[in-house]
Amino acid sequence: LSGTVQVVGAGLEGLTVEGAAADGLAANAAGASVSLSAEAQGRAVLSAGDSSVGVALYTAPDRLTVEPEFTIARVGGGSDVGPAAVPALFSAVGWLNGPDGAAGTGDDIRIGSLSAEWTTTDANETAAMMQDAAYAGTLDQSGLFMPAVAGPNTERPFSTNNAGDLTITAKAGGLEASGRLIVTVQRFIDPPLR
Repeated sequence: LSGTVQVVGAGLEGLTVEGAAADGLAANAAGASVSLSAEAQGRAVLSAGDSSVGVALYTAPDRLTVEPEFTIARVGGGSDVGPAAVPALFSAVGWLNGPDGAAGTGDDIRIGSLSAEWTTTDANETAAMMQDAAYAGTLDQSGLFMPAVAGPNTERPFSTNNAGDLTITAKAGGLEASGRLIVTVQRFIDPPLR
């Protein structure tokens, strides 16, 4: 594993690296550049003075999660007087299993957000019967879910609103993970404290 890391900021002349071999360290007033290499996936720590940052070194993530795992969006808009829609933003987060090799333990290494292919599906049998995925809103390829317009929808069973119970799925690096989204109605009373 190898790659060049660029760090932006002042005071990086004393930059040190732990957890990986470092070559070609060059620092100036604007930042530093260093080539890192390691024999295995893991974390390298770059330090300068009292500050440090971890850098994940990997060829492929071991697992993927969707964050948030559960959230709520609200339908909205469609009139000049009602509240606007409240969207939801999802991230596909890559992880390394860490030194113990087991997923979901305290030594796992968070790689961070990865580009993903996003899809929505009905979360359960009731959602499928109501065709929630077709009416509740749209999910773009950045992970942003935009709820549909508020109010009764004559195209839906029972002319119900565009609320829904959805499974949000991300696919990245040959891995797949899902989260849950409830698309609910507008909030008409906004208390001062929530």
